[in-house]
Amino acid sequence: EEFQSLLSSMNKKVEEAERLIKRKREERDSVWLNGFKSKSGTLRNKNGIWYKVNYKGDREIKDDETIFVALGRKLSTDDIVFDSEINDEYIEMKINNVPDVLSDILTCINVHGEAIIAMPVDAYGKPDVNSKFFEQWTLRIVDAGDLSPSASS
Repeated sequence: EEFQSLLSSMNKKVEEAERLIKRKREERDSVWLNGFKSKSGTLRNKNGIWYKVNYKGDREIKDDETIFVALGRKLSTDDIVFDSEINDEYIEMKINNVPDVLSDILTCINVHGEAIIAMPVDAYGKPDVNSKFFEQWTLRIVDAGDLSPSASS
């Protein structure tokens, strides 16, 4: 019984610590998001995702083209979570198969364009439009066509 009581007490402390960590991240991410939204040129897409076009690319994407996207992800603390360009790895997808939350953003930046996105994510970093956690995603279309960028080099 004493062991069960100690274990229960410890579990409650762990749960409270997790709630505190979650609340602090929500507060930190909210401050970051408000700063991001206040920047000149920041837009909101139809899914409620805030973004800013850093550079509009040099040509439109054709409907049947495959795009090759570089993705960088940072926490609101500027800690890098992921950067696809470090290993020359790109996300490859047909423009008509891009997830809905990103399709209008990628279409508007064109080939060789770049945008920064305030992406709502769950606790594991997966996109979740209902979350209070945010990451800064930098998306750049490095190429479009039939071959991957590494194959065409």
